[in-house]
Amino acid sequence: MKVAVNVLFEIPIFELGENIVWNLYQNQNELEPAIYYPDGFRYYEGAITSVEEQEFLDFIHTLDFFPYVMRGQASRRGIVRFGHDYGPVGGDHHTVRPLTAELIRLRDRAADIARLSAKDFIASVVTHYPAGATIGWHSDMTMFGPAVFGVSLAASCTFKLRPKAEPKKIYKLNLEPRSLYVMEGKVRSDWEHSIPPVKVDRYSITYRTLK
Repeated sequence: MKVAVNVLFEIPIFELGENIVWNLYQNQNELEPAIYYPDGFRYYEGAITSVEEQEFLDFIHTLDFFPYVMRGQASRRGIVRFGHDYGPVGGDHHTVRPLTAELIRLRDRAADIARLSAKDFIASVVTHYPAGATIGWHSDMTMFGPAVFGVSLAASCTFKLRPKAEPKKIYKLNLEPRSLYVMEGKVRSDWEHSIPPVKVDRYSITYRTLK
């Protein structure tokens, strides 16, 4: 295994066969963004407190999750949608149950940290990743608007990104519990992301805008 160092960002690059995996070093200071790479991706640890996390988990545990279905195949992930939805790929836009007070509170906190307009984020999905659940390479639902952000709860996961033009170049970082990530710009339009199988139950709450 060859190891090189990107001096500009001090990021180790691990060459594994034909794939190149970049481990993104994260800034451990609370609410300080990590390296802004790739373009349009931001990551913040400690976006909420452990007490707030438990409050959101208590809310989540009251929800009825349904398997996410992709091309007629049910995945291991469970979801609950709020605000707006397009249903399966190619589906029509429609409204669903309104965002709850808990979801609005988390949205407003995260948007403030990321310096985004909270009121623009009117679609949300709560996702349950049971142990072993994964999500393959994809671009976040392109029928929605140009910015998306999400908050991780209960457990960490590996988050991988790759440019569509260079799919063998893979970047990865750990999304820690209570962390916030933001995707906009080129990382939203020109990149894909995936999550390999998680080891324990994990939840995420994602927010999107409309086009």
